Amino acid sequence: MRSVKMVKRAEIKILGVSLLIGLVVGVLDYFFGSVLLKIGDLRTDYFKSLIGWLPIVGLVIVFAYQRFGKEASKGMALLFDVHQNEKQTIPIVLIPLIMVSTWLTHLFGGSAGREGVAVQIGGTIGNKAYQWLSDEELKPDMQQLFLMMGMAAGFGGLFQTPLAATVFAFEVFRTENIKLKKIIYVLIASLTSDFVTSSLGLEKFNVLIGDGPVWWRSLSSLNVMKWLLMMVCLYVIGKLFAVFLKRFKGLLNRSLPNPYLKMTILSIVLAISIYFIGQGRYSGLGTNLIQDAFYQSVTSYDWLLKMVFTVLTLAIGFQGGEVTPLFSIGASFSFAFASFVGLPILPAVALGYIGVFSSASHTFVTAIFLAYEVFGWQMVPLALIQAVVFYLIKQEISIYPMKASKTQL
Repeated sequence: MRSVKMVKRAEIKILGVSLLIGLVVGVLDYFFGSVLLKIGDLRTDYFKSLIGWLPIVGLVIVFAYQRFGKEASKGMALLFDVHQNEKQTIPIVLIPLIMVSTWLTHLFGGSAGREGVAVQIGGTIGNKAYQWLSDEELKPDMQQLFLMMGMAAGFGGLFQTPLAATVFAFEVFRTENIKLKKIIYVLIASLTSDFVTSSLGLEKFNVLIGDGPVWWRSLSSLNVMKWLLMMVCLYVIGKLFAVFLKRFKGLLNRSLPNPYLKMTILSIVLAISIYFIGQGRYSGLGTNLIQDAFYQSVTSYDWLLKMVFTVLTLAIGFQGGEVTPLFSIGASFSFAFASFVGLPILPAVALGYIGVFSSASHTFVTAIFLAYEVFGWQMVPLALIQAVVFYLIKQEISIYPMKASKTQL
């Protein structure tokens, strides 16, 4: 039985560690994110010279993971294994491997995101912090808490959305019976990381919807049906992305079990396709499509091509996340949909931005906070309605493993 004094010491220690995790992860987020943005600019300027090297770079990535971090190649699944106590350790080599391989993927024209990298970096730091500090004052089930503090710090620092990141860390693991003080620890780590990246000058994307037409001014019974139809479409697109990614990975692993052969054949197909279809428009994060959807125009098929290239990039073994491409897919689709049916563009694009991500990641509440932190309070009612719609039609499909938490926090 632990004494009250020991419990208090443990709580103070966890509070201090949450600050430290946020600080360390924030610095890593800034370094990773700022380099990635510069790489994106470099790829845009020299796309034709770089895209031809994509297959060679792919083989280098495969070799690096096979030689130095085969366990790390599991990516987000490894974090879920640790949270479920199926694994105890996340190898520290994961951090340099995933950072460098993601930079290479983006530099040479692959279509991928960045959040998976930040979340895995944060989860690794949280896991190491628990192992380094574990003693009689820290209960064994604190390993899950430290992991979640790191993940929230990674997400919150990179996107500078600490509230959404905190909710994401709990929701993605389907955690039940959460204690308030555990939420506070995770929130502190996320806020600290956000403060660090903001102070260092990492670029944040946000659009205040209040600066444009307020979506509820155009409400009518017909427009309500249009909004609901768009929400259903966003839900379907998100689930299709998750299904296609999972099944295509499985198909490739069965038909081309040799990772070098798989990378060689399909990276050539990917490089040729990206070169001739859009001249690099569908490379990288997809922030160009997001900017165009909000401020200019996108085609009716941009969202579909971005989905295809992102699934292919990630399925054959390149590195990066899914979330920013999901943002771009949702924003691009919603621009086309709103233009066709006559909904206000800005709120429709904003709803698509969070909607496809919410569906594909099966994180409905996270999207509400994301709407507030990226687009302002005026998007919250619409985001809340979308979350309810998604919940009513929910299917157990996600880009992440669908494992219920075994641990009550």
